[in-house]
Amino acid sequence: MAENDSFVNNLLKGISSKFGSKAKKLDDIPLDDLTREVLRLENAERTFELKVEKLEKTKQDLFAQGARTSNDRERRTIARQMQEVETEIKSIERMAVGTTKQKRVIKGLILLKREQEYLASSDVGSVIKSLDITTLTRWITDQTSESDLNLDRVEEMLGSLETGDMVRKTHTDDTAVDDLVRQMSMAHDDANNPTTIDERFKEANESLKKSKDQESSERE
Repeated sequence: MAENDSFVNNLLKGISSKFGSKAKKLDDIPLDDLTREVLRLENAERTFELKVEKLEKTKQDLFAQGARTSNDRERRTIARQMQEVETEIKSIERMAVGTTKQKRVIKGLILLKREQEYLASSDVGSVIKSLDITTLTRWITDQTSESDLNLDRVEEMLGSLETGDMVRKTHTDDTAVDDLVRQMSMAHDDANNPTTIDERFKEANESLKKSKDQESSERE
């Protein structure tokens, strides 16, 4: 809940900054401005995606480098470099998730503006029209945590207007490094076979991702 509140507060600051502090109601925000904001957020999503793809390739190259050497000290150095890359990936992915959530909220505002004439003739229309942008943004955020808003959900979930993970396991840094080194060592035995290296990398990468996910979970 605290994380959601923080997201909404930051989003409201952004709305105020982009659309003006006088934007108190949905009618105060031009549809064209909302549409441009969706395009901006979609471009940001694509940028994040390209960055992650590049970093995933970097991580794979590092693993192959570790598989080619027989020096455990060098492998541990490479394993830690892989951890650093994965940490950067997780950071970008968190920003990407936040961007997607923002886009869903803005698209929700666009949906409501485009359907104002239809909504005006319904009970939900009068309620939404009376809401300030803060309340409306919080409500749309609640309704778009997993998918975009649609009109059926607008009516179906009207009652929620008044309402304001993972099993954790501890993996030490050394344990994660040891696991990466072990995978490199196993790949080293058949380093001339790209298929073997790719298979070992997939296993090591999955383990690394889980380790970083658990670290993030434990910090929340």
